[in-house]
Amino acid sequence: MALVHAKSGELIILDPHSAQRSETLIRDDHMEVAQMVLEAGQYLKEHSAAGAMMIQVLKGAIDFEAHGTTQRIEPGHLMYLRDSEPHAVLALENTVLLLSIFLHRR
Repeated sequence: MALVHAKSGELIILDPHSAQRSETLIRDDHMEVAQMVLEAGQYLKEHSAAGAMMIQVLKGAIDFEAHGTTQRIEPGHLMYLRDSEPHAVLALENTVLLLSIFLHRR
């Protein structure tokens, strides 16, 4: 079954307190926006994205490793990473993230 993504001008209502699963909300030629749901203790080993990205915690807290340092990100915080910057994530509690990736597809 094909996933349905929001179209230009379509309203997306986020409810991080009832989010049950990770899903891509928007997929366009040069941008993807996803809601990620992580369980407490879940670790995403070092990886990189094919584009610049912004990470925003909607609920919970993570330790975010990048640029040789670890920073705690909580609701109200926003992190920017340049294109292909290696990073890792540890969920400190049940967490919902909003992840925006600005792709360089042709």
